[in-house]
Amino acid sequence: MLKLSPDRLAVFSYAHVPALKHQQKSFEKYLPPETEKLQLFLDAIQRLTSAGYEHIGMDHFARPGDPLVMARDTGSLHRNFQGYTTHAEADLLGFGVSAISHIGTTFTQNYRELKLWEDETGSGRFPVFRGYIQTKDDVIRAAVIEDCLSNGRITKDEIEKRFGIRFDDYFRPELMRLHEMERDGLVEGRMSRTIHITPAGRIFVRAVAQTFDAFEPATVASKAV
Repeated sequence: MLKLSPDRLAVFSYAHVPALKHQQKSFEKYLPPETEKLQLFLDAIQRLTSAGYEHIGMDHFARPGDPLVMARDTGSLHRNFQGYTTHAEADLLGFGVSAISHIGTTFTQNYRELKLWEDETGSGRFPVFRGYIQTKDDVIRAAVIEDCLSNGRITKDEIEKRFGIRFDDYFRPELMRLHEMERDGLVEGRMSRTIHITPAGRIFVRAVAQTFDAFEPATVASKAV
């Protein structure tokens, strides 16, 4: 890949979901342990940054001067289903089998089975089989997670001004759970006005962000790479 020298790279882990993809169960025994999986990612970061790439965050890398790098440096980076992007306010329209759309505060997903998708589109109907409308709490948490994943920090003043809440009161349980991550050196300033993700924390930023996710339990950091 270094020889091809692309402008951007997304380096993410294989998704093991045997509950959805039953055939994955057959090669489960070949998967690397979590420690080896982490080392593979650390090796990728070292090789790519040594070759001149900027680590944008999580699984994305880009050449210096790329719009993603500039957006990261100016605090205007955004993350959606496809990864990091500079189009923060754009709606996302998904086409094709299983595609997900995000318009305003709504999420919809197309049928995952080709036959059902073809039947709906062939009849002139939207091939959507499920959807979700975000609550105010969802929107607040999404903004916090966005700040964490895209900017490497959580700015309490901005969240309070935007949503009219007292951050430390609203997220009291989450701040308590962050105590262990602060002790492990993944975050700094848990009780200050800005929570900073440390260089080590950037490796496990998915686990930090997950602390604020109402739909997912806290995860072990090494499993969040």
